[in-house]
Amino acid sequence: MNSWLIRLLQAALNNLILPAGIQPAVVMTKMPTNGWPAMPFVTVNLEIIQQNETAIGEDVVNPTQDNVWTLFATAQRTWRVTVTSPDAEERDFYRDTLLSILRILDATVFSEIGLNNTHSLQATSYPVAKERDGRIPGFYCADIILDTDSSFATSVRTNYPIIVGVSPDGAYTSSNFTVILDPLNG
Repeated sequence: MNSWLIRLLQAALNNLILPAGIQPAVVMTKMPTNGWPAMPFVTVNLEIIQQNETAIGEDVVNPTQDNVWTLFATAQRTWRVTVTSPDAEERDFYRDTLLSILRILDATVFSEIGLNNTHSLQATSYPVAKERDGRIPGFYCADIILDTDSSFATSVRTNYPIIVGVSPDGAYTSSNFTVILDPLNG
């Protein structure tokens, strides 16, 4: 679920005209495990997904001709976008830029993929340095929290009475299921 958001944010950052002293940033999905990448970098993670509402009649089986049906609900998704930089000015630049990009994406992209029922943004900035522990020079971070209330569709493929596959992202084609439950016929 994060890959599309990472690609959107990286594409937006790649097309920025950077002010003097601001280095290009890389967007990734997890913190590095083998040393640190060049700063600045941005990490994106879906922190929580929580079902809010379920439609009346969701449990009514109403499959298509190829035995696929989609269950719809509304869910709250919370993403954390973290900027890490060796410089407070650079951190602030990327924090403010990413806040603007996320607002633009809500109006242009999120509405096209069902992620725009409601949204909110929060941001906090902080230094990370422990001079007493000898951890200097340290670095600067900003966390942006993006909350959306949006569609949460799950598609189910059956070979009655057996459930053959489940797609937690609401894939619309019978050949695009992420969880195959019938290894003999899947």
